[in-house]
Amino acid sequence: MSILRAVGLGVSFKGLHALEDVSVEVHEDEIVGLIGPNGAGKSTCFNCLTGLLDPDTGTVLLGEEDVTALPPHERARLGMGRTFQTVQLFGGMTVEENVLVGSHNRVAHGIVADGLRLPSSRSGERIARAEVREILELLDLWEERDRPARTLPLGEQRKVELARSLAQHPRVLLLDEPLAGVSRQAKQGTVETLRRIRREFGVSLLVIEHDMRLIMAITDFVYVLNAGRLLAKGTPEEVRANREVIVAYLGEGGEDRSWPSAGSRGGSRAAAGGADPGPRRR
Repeated sequence: MSILRAVGLGVSFKGLHALEDVSVEVHEDEIVGLIGPNGAGKSTCFNCLTGLLDPDTGTVLLGEEDVTALPPHERARLGMGRTFQTVQLFGGMTVEENVLVGSHNRVAHGIVADGLRLPSSRSGERIARAEVREILELLDLWEERDRPARTLPLGEQRKVELARSLAQHPRVLLLDEPLAGVSRQAKQGTVETLRRIRREFGVSLLVIEHDMRLIMAITDFVYVLNAGRLLAKGTPEEVRANREVIVAYLGEGGEDRSWPSAGSRGGSRAAAGGADPGPRRR
């Protein structure tokens, strides 16, 4: 079942095609990668999907609902979450408070009830705090709940941003370079966190990432953009073996051995504590 689908996206800036007839799809309980060389159109596509940019042509569907004209907060209400390449947290607030922001955006009990601290407001607060605790425990952040978010290492801050998005109960979560700036030691932890999100929360993921080892290790399906067009799509193994993709990344004469090998994909799984193959698209 399709959770997120974009059909025929086209975007031009001053006559230059940033995207041209691009279609992507994320199925239920699936991790999808969106990759491509610098300037390929990944960020433009991502911004069209999340509502930060209106496409000139094409349609974006969330489930069966056309969300092409909806702003980001309306898409969030319908089940689309996202994180940013540059972490966007409230640095002076605690970890728990940051995640509560995401929960409060979803749990509505009214301004009057909040102001008067009516029973409906107190009940909503209890529900929100219970859900936030569950999320923080699953992401190994509960012990850090009272720390100001700005005092955490970057890898942990990215987990807090993920937790805040999960508190909104998304159906699909779009991640913009979740490994950007993360230390080598923290990267494997991020990989396991993404697997856990899919496994524990049943959330589909669309990931933009330059780290090819992550993409090959974690995704079920990959789309490759180049110069604003869809160059290839398929399983990680199919994409890795695609000659056009190799040329786009490495140049004519580039050798396949420069890419993560099939063995490295299996190694990542073993290092993370076992295989988590997920669904395969038919």
